[in-house]
Parts: sequence; structure tokens; C-alpha cells
Amino acid sequence: MDRTSVFRAAWLTVSTLIGPGIVNAQERPKALNELVTRLNVSGQGAGGWLAQLGVDSTTPAAERLLVLTVAGGPLAERNGNGSWVVIDGDLDRLLRTPGMSAILLHNHPSNVGLSAADIGQVSKPGVTAIVAIAHDGSVFVAAAGRAMDPDRLEARQYVRALNEVTRRLRAEWPSGSVSVSASDAHLNHLVARALAQAGIIQYWSDLRGAPRASYDTAAAVFNRVVAGTAAYLRRVEKPALSAAHR
Repeated sequence: MDRTSVFRAAWLTVSTLIGPGIVNAQERPKALNELVTRLNVSGQGAGGWLAQLGVDSTTPAAERLLVLTVAGGPLAERNGNGSWVVIDGDLDRLLRTPGMSAILLHNHPSNVGLSAADIGQVSKPGVTAIVAIAHDGSVFVAAAGRAMDPDRLEARQYVRALNEVTRRLRAEWPSGSVSVSASDAHLNHLVARALAQAGIIQYWSDLRGAPRASYDTAAAVFNRVVAGTAAYLRRVEKPALSAAHR
């Protein structure tokens, strides 16, 4: 099958997965919940997307990326090498094109939340949102927030959130209220939640299976860590936050 035929097949599959609503849409979603509904990425819809990404029990786990328009059409696709997908120069230029409104949808074989590199993609002017679907069915979606600094999102804002979440989790370990393994498993998710509470990104998630149970067990601690980190981010990022809300 040649490349054109592959793309046509992808378009038909994507149209089937997300239904007619997104195909007919011509505007960017006004809220992340609207995008989640349009893409049909939660619940059973996540399984359909994993199948589209080529995830099944007979093939080695590897990341794969689909780049879509908000109207449902395929823009590009990339096959990964193990647990990452390289954003090459051609794709990076596409994602930096204002008005492109691309959605980056990919799988996470490791079943963790969005990484720094994932979240960093939403700072590009051509990206509307990034979606990661874990192989356990959990889904993580992020978009730019009003307080995002596109020049420093990944290198400063994310790093500050990561360091503060890590510090606060470590302070909880001696009490036994949360385990090291649970802290590691949910670290990315907690950082994204803190960034969202600080207004730096928009964030939507749906934990499934064992991760859901693990999270619920330590929810009180996790919520405290997230709230404290968000307050810290609002304080240290105050000039950027003030400018964003003018």
C-alpha cells in the first residue's frame, strides 16, 4: 500500500472513531471538555484510538503519533522508537505554523501521564492540544493555559512544578501516607494537575484500572501536594500570571 493509500485509510478510520461531529467542525474547541467529547477519547473511545495507533497484544509496545486537525483530518503520523516519538524538523515547522490547530494524539506504553516534552508541545502556536492514551486505557489531555509562558513552559514553568511536587512528595514519605512507588507512578499526572491549577495549562484526565485505584488510595496526600505546588507556582510566576490576566 502506498503512502497516499495509507493516509486515506487513516482518514476513514479516524472518521469512524470520532463520528461526524468533529469532521464537520471548523472551529477550535472553546474548552478542553469539548475537545475530549469531539475526539471520543474517554472510556471505550480510548480503546478505539489505541487500535488506530496499532496497539495490540501481538506487537511490541512502542509509541506512535497521529497529528490531526480539529476538523478530524490527518496531517501527519510518526512511528516511535520504544517509549518516544521524535518530532523531526518538518513536523516541528508544521506545529509552529500559526493557525494550524493541530492535535497531537499518541500512546503511552509505560502507562504514565504527560511528560515535560509532551506538555512543551502546547507552547507551539500551531498546537491546540496534546493527548496521551495509556495502554491501560487512562487518558491525559493538555492545552495552553492563560498563564503559560510559551518561551519558558518546558524549561522553567514545568521544571519548577516538577521540583516542587517532588519535594512535597518526599516530605510525605516518612509518614507512610504515600509510597515511593505510587509517587513515581503518578508524578507526571501530579505535575500536570499543579500546572493546571496555576493556570499555566488546561488539563483533563481519566485514570483507569490499577492507576485509578492507586491514585485513590493516596488522593488526600496527592491533592495536598498539588494545591501546595499550585500556590507556589502562582507566587513565583506572579509577574507572568499578572500579565496573562490583564
